[in-house]
Amino acid sequence: MRKGSQVIGKPVVTFDSGERVVSVKDVLFDQDTNQIVGLLVDEGGLFNKAKIVRWQDVEALGPDAVIIHSREMLMTAESVPDVNSILQRNNVTKGTKLMTTDGRDLGSIADLYFDEDSGRVNGYEVSGGIFADAMSGRSFVPAPDTLQIGEDVAFVPPETATKMEEQVGGLRAAVESANERARDTVETLGERAQEATQQAKEATGNVAEHARQMAADGNERLAQISSDASAKVQESLSGAQAQLSSANRDSVESTRGRRVRYTVMTEDLTIIAAEGQIVTDEVIERAKRFGAEGKLLEAVHSDRSTAQPRPSVGDTAHDISQKGKSTLEKLKERVSDASEKSREQAKDRAIKRALGRPTTRVILDRDDNIILNTGELITNAAIQRADEADVLGILVSSVFTGAPTISEEQLSAHETGEAALESGHDKSGTSASQSA
Repeated sequence: MRKGSQVIGKPVVTFDSGERVVSVKDVLFDQDTNQIVGLLVDEGGLFNKAKIVRWQDVEALGPDAVIIHSREMLMTAESVPDVNSILQRNNVTKGTKLMTTDGRDLGSIADLYFDEDSGRVNGYEVSGGIFADAMSGRSFVPAPDTLQIGEDVAFVPPETATKMEEQVGGLRAAVESANERARDTVETLGERAQEATQQAKEATGNVAEHARQMAADGNERLAQISSDASAKVQESLSGAQAQLSSANRDSVESTRGRRVRYTVMTEDLTIIAAEGQIVTDEVIERAKRFGAEGKLLEAVHSDRSTAQPRPSVGDTAHDISQKGKSTLEKLKERVSDASEKSREQAKDRAIKRALGRPTTRVILDRDDNIILNTGELITNAAIQRADEADVLGILVSSVFTGAPTISEEQLSAHETGEAALESGHDKSGTSASQSA
């Protein structure tokens, strides 16, 4: 899952040439299907038309750049009617008031979350509203089946608020369930402590009895038996406390229905859960898929007083820059390799075109020795010497490419062919015997 604000401002780089061509201005989504349809890369103006990149043409959405195959992927918005109609609606979400159609205020939209693979919008980050988190003032609103964005207000069906109420109710139920499990564990702890105490009393009574019987042998054995009994009691108490401590934290399943205290993110900046989001089965499955169960547990169960502070914009930008450099570096390496291969192929083609053709100029080596004179044919030996003298480029650019002029005399052999009609006949076509 990605955040819309993470994409805006990123450079768009072409894979075939490795050049930065534009940058992302906005994320375009279809409010009817909750689907990202493209990226706005040029807003256009008086004489320029807005340009977009279709979502299906995005090859990679990295932490440092958006990768497309070539410049041909940049299109005018009006050439893609479906995207152009969405652009004309002015689907600007930031700051838009979000309200249910029955008049409940859910706050103002600050950002959106979407799946980086499918492009589906998962939900919205909203500030204020009736479900805002008391600490951050934000809440996560799951994407409704329908969203109608107007000039000042975006409307969602009442079911969206109902779903959020159920989630909050689920949170309360989860807390009550956790408290119930804790009470059960404490009761078990009490029972085990009573059993351990009874065992200790029995052990102590036995110790006293043995002490009376073994008084002649001294009190050393009595002290050892008492120590063993105390250790047994302490072990029982510690085991029960550990069971109580881990009852709600060892399983990621315990996070279901609870609110996330701060955004959970992987090393490559994939968002597992947003701040204020209620944990659902989908969130748990995403945490398992990326191996982030521990992070999700920590973000849900951490005390507000000890929760990690939210990173500043500067810190986030620094982290993105540091963690995402590898994507652009790898791209540069691949582009460099492709460019080198292209240069080698061009060199081979130039050599093949030059072989066997005459030169239009004198080709000299570094010591001004003549490799080829004007009009001499280019040979493999000449190409090798020119390459060693670092003048191969001069040689292949000095190839005579015109059609050769060949006289009739040059076309004729010095002797008459043995199978030609002239052998045994005169020029007039009369045989020698007949003329005689």
